[in-house]
Amino acid sequence: YPDAPPNPAWYLDWGGGGGSDFTIPETGATVLNYPNLNWVGVAFDQSYVPGNEVDASSATHFHADIWSTANQLAEIKLITEELGGGPKFEQAVPIGITTGGDPGALTNQYTWNSVDVPLTAWTDLQPSLDFSHLIQMIWANNQSST
Repeated sequence: YPDAPPNPAWYLDWGGGGGSDFTIPETGATVLNYPNLNWVGVAFDQSYVPGNEVDASSATHFHADIWSTANQLAEIKLITEELGGGPKFEQAVPIGITTGGDPGALTNQYTWNSVDVPLTAWTDLQPSLDFSHLIQMIWANNQSST
């Protein structure tokens, strides 16, 4: 990923859900595993250096691939701030694993599910979000294992 953030940090303990790396035996791919997810966050630059915000202003959708053991609903909170003194805004959007990422229950248990949600799902609720200054993302689930 050539445009990846310079110094990201996954905070596995933010919500007490306890997470760890997990290697998929069939592929050797490493993924993040949250057996008791409450909420967890990622800071895209853990040093919070002005100018290191993620510029997602040209993106149109949020995409994630999620494997789950339960039919459930999660939420993704995006946080924007111009580091060094700009305003901070955040907004959560429910994410269900259904066609188009519409909110709803996960439809496929024990398999990979894809989510593609228009970024307008966030900006329609919080027009002040500035995706040229994305600093954090929080995943939340208060229902079951993910």
